[in-house]
Amino acid sequence: MPEPFLHEQIDTLSQWGNIKKEIPDNVAQNLRYELRRYQAEVFERMPDRQMQKLQAQYE
Repeated sequence: MPEPFLHEQIDTLSQWGNIKKEIPDNVAQNLRYELRRYQAEVFERMPDRQMQKLQAQYE
C-alpha cells in the first residue's frame, strides 16, 4: 500500500484535533468579518515561522 500524501496526513491530524493552534489576537482583530471555520484551519496549518511573520505585520 502506498504511503499517504502529506496533505492526507495533515487532514487526518486535523480531524482528530491534533493541530490546534491559537490565532493571535492582533491577526483576528484585523479581519473585516468573523473568521470562518475553513479560514481558522488555514491558520492552524501554517508553520510557526509563517505565523510569526504574519503576526509581526499587524503589530
